[in-house]
Amino acid sequence: LDGRTPTKVRLRADGRLLLRVDRGSGRASETAGVPPGCDDLFLRADAVLVSDYGRGIAAHPEVRRLLAEGARRRPLVWDPHLRGPGPIAGAALVTPNRSEAAQLVPDAEEDGLALETARARALARRWDCHAVAVTLGGEGALLVRGDEPPIAVPAEAIPASDPCGAGDRFASAVAGSLAGGALLSDAVAAGVGLAS
Repeated sequence: LDGRTPTKVRLRADGRLLLRVDRGSGRASETAGVPPGCDDLFLRADAVLVSDYGRGIAAHPEVRRLLAEGARRRPLVWDPHLRGPGPIAGAALVTPNRSEAAQLVPDAEEDGLALETARARALARRWDCHAVAVTLGGEGALLVRGDEPPIAVPAEAIPASDPCGAGDRFASAVAGSLAGGALLSDAVAAGVGLAS
């Protein structure tokens, strides 16, 4: 990174978020290559998760080349960010949340789950990925693959709490399940369960 590593410090009391303090504004260096051995790591991984925070790493040309090569060999899960690049074509799953999907596809005319399905299908075509799972907060997630019927995966109802990190937990659980050989629908269900 050029600049300090970004950190987010959350101050909590009695399980409630009071304040978040952000520090560091580092971005990926456009001139630096990837560290030695990264190409081997990408190729040996059972799955890869890209959690894009819009800091330039997911847009780095060498990283994208390695991801594209690897996406043909093992599952690639992409957790997008509105300030980041689109996912690598061929990603096994892209996991935008409801708000991101709405900003990326604002003109869908349906409502409810039909709306989320239409947005997910539009994003899958745009990104040329195998599937999209739109995370729906406390409602779970909606998995859409091509023209197949969508799969709604409800979340277990839990008392109100700080949802920070739930999307990250969902994406990492899906990637871990796919690395272990799970079917995509089972991996999404596991992700919803663990994010809850």
